Amino acid sequence: VTVNNMQIQESYDNLSILPGGSELIDIDASVILERGANTVNLQILKVNGMDADENLCNNIQNIVLEGFTPADKKKILVEEGTGTWCQWCPRGDVFMNLLTERYPDHFVGVAVHNRDPMEVPAWDDGLTGWPGFTGFPSVVMNRESVMDPSAMEPAFVTRVQGSPIAYLTHGAEYDAFTRELIIDITTHFNYDLQGDELKLFVGLTEDNVTGTTSGYNQANAYAGGGSGVMGGYELLPTPVPASQMVYNHVGRYMFTPYAGMEGAYAGQEIKTGSSITHRFTYTIPDQFNHENMHIVSAFVTPPPGVVDNAQSTTIEEAVSEGLTSTIDVEIDNSIEVYPNPLTSVGHIEMDFEEPTDVRMEVTDLTGKRIASRNYGKVSGKQIFPFDGTRLESGIYFLKLFSGDRFTTKRIVIAH
Repeated sequence: VTVNNMQIQESYDNLSILPGGSELIDIDASVILERGANTVNLQILKVNGMDADENLCNNIQNIVLEGFTPADKKKILVEEGTGTWCQWCPRGDVFMNLLTERYPDHFVGVAVHNRDPMEVPAWDDGLTGWPGFTGFPSVVMNRESVMDPSAMEPAFVTRVQGSPIAYLTHGAEYDAFTRELIIDITTHFNYDLQGDELKLFVGLTEDNVTGTTSGYNQANAYAGGGSGVMGGYELLPTPVPASQMVYNHVGRYMFTPYAGMEGAYAGQEIKTGSSITHRFTYTIPDQFNHENMHIVSAFVTPPPGVVDNAQSTTIEEAVSEGLTSTIDVEIDNSIEVYPNPLTSVGHIEMDFEEPTDVRMEVTDLTGKRIASRNYGKVSGKQIFPFDGTRLESGIYFLKLFSGDRFTTKRIVIAH
């Protein structure tokens, strides 16, 4: 493979390709494409170990790949209309997963289910009522245009290069015992704006959703391969039994109306560099797995309500940031934890100008408290040991309090 004066050569063994057959192979190395058209030269060498080939010209192919640079902090909201009853909807599943894998930092996907056990009626009504939505599967991109899932990548690439008016960040707290989730959505503005007609949309999605009833069986028009290859669905029956189905991006709950929260920024004169935080709470039902859930949000511009920018984080990622509106900057800047990751014993460094009462709680990913300690009054620069030898490898959160003020530090134990 030759592109931009860089050459990659890889070998593949134990392939068995019959005449007229094909084989999909992965190239492990990666290259940086320049913006715009990039000519890529592909060559197959030493087929079956032979240096000579009676017809070299069919071993060579040139293709053109378009390179692009996503705008800073730009993410695209893609809502897919789907249903387990829909025989063509496996196509939507394949392309939603594909773009999530290709563009993990910029693609915000939601599978909006219709007339099946995963349906959220208000979300379904909002999506299917969108102008131009005609059938399943269809995707609505940024609440702006409707298209088939197989056609969304070029539209995504075009939109992700546009600079956003604002960007969103998430913070959260989660109580594993009560299953109460508290979320802070902070909108950061890149321009001076009038906020009266701006809206905020917030919801929850879940990956790896499974079920046992017939309602989770997926109709499949691609069974048997007569309708072509579709990400492995051509190898599955119709319907695909629930025991073989895993659903991703499933829209689970909306904190706001589908069109967005009315008056979210009303009456506020927004300046460049300013931010506004909104708080939401929700008790996660027992049948939902919070470890597989994402918080999704979107900044919605004035009518007709196009999405300017979106955000998606796992609950774990949001919890690691803490509640934006209550984390104390002074405490956060005065405490460091290192090394991180740590294999055995680490250090908590505190540096306070005035004597400050400090206590600590350690929780795991589920919010369960593992340990606690009261350091008493801390003054000046002091370093305390943190013994991770008794903890299993994984992610933990150190919450450090001073009265009602606190900060949260994320730490990785890797024995």
